[in-house]
Amino acid sequence: ELIEKEFKLTFEISDRYHHNPENGHWYEVLLLDEHIDWHDAMALAENRNFFGKRGYLATVTTDSEHEFISSIVSENIWLGGSDEAEEGEWRWVSGPEGLLNNGVGAEFSDQKGICPAGMGTGESQNGFFVNWAENKPDNLNCDRHYLLMLGEDNPGLEYLWMDYSEVQDPEEPFEVRT
Repeated sequence: ELIEKEFKLTFEISDRYHHNPENGHWYEVLLLDEHIDWHDAMALAENRNFFGKRGYLATVTTDSEHEFISSIVSENIWLGGSDEAEEGEWRWVSGPEGLLNNGVGAEFSDQKGICPAGMGTGESQNGFFVNWAENKPDNLNCDRHYLLMLGEDNPGLEYLWMDYSEVQDPEEPFEVRT
């Protein structure tokens, strides 16, 4: 005689890992002791592994994903976007979106104007979500090629995006430890 039993398996991963039920993605939040630059953050993310899947800096492609990420972080964080390869052409260069277009990534935003300080329009490209701060991206000082999402310690700019340089900018010294 066959006996059927139901059981529920639950487990706790930790406060570092967060599951977004809407898109099925997992997010790991690492709080570091000191500032990390964008390339080091990319390498750190890509060398992480979760249930056999390789990590990457987040690509925030929808408003609901942005809301989810905003709910799990409070610090400034690097995102997987850059215009390093082609000035003014903002692309997702990490994760699945980074593999699109023969590996150059999915273009998600534009940037009108060129350095030393073009006024940013930050218009969405290809239907992607964007959340730029006012007049961003602007490539101030011709060295802002990496996507930064500001945390809650930035009054009036909480969770907005800006283009940022690889190192801490003395004109806008946002520390990134996440």
